[in-house]
Amino acid sequence: MHSTEIAETFQAGVNFIIYKPLASEQIVRCLRAGRGFMQADRRQSERQPLESLVYLQFGIAALPAVVLDLNQDGLALQAPEPLPPVQQVPLRFVLPGTSNMVQGMGEVIWADDGGRAA
Repeated sequence: MHSTEIAETFQAGVNFIIYKPLASEQIVRCLRAGRGFMQADRRQSERQPLESLVYLQFGIAALPAVVLDLNQDGLALQAPEPLPPVQQVPLRFVLPGTSNMVQGMGEVIWADDGGRAA
């Protein structure tokens, strides 16, 4: 790995790198250091895996995405492209196994450049 690749890796959000050849002492040190970066899941209720098509409304354009998981407080989704920079977005989807249409206003908590959002 070149120094520019290492810098890009850290800019992408990596907190530490394990180098080859693997040495048990190095792995133990990295795992101990990694504990400091771990956060407990702060969700009040567990998300349930779900794959369903959801439509996000941006003006007159509807962007289809896939719901990855869902609970009473929110959902995670995968869109084919990054979401526009908005904080709220109207959405609609059908609950799998039913004919129940869920419609609402979603608050975008986070989104990445790969189209994932919650």
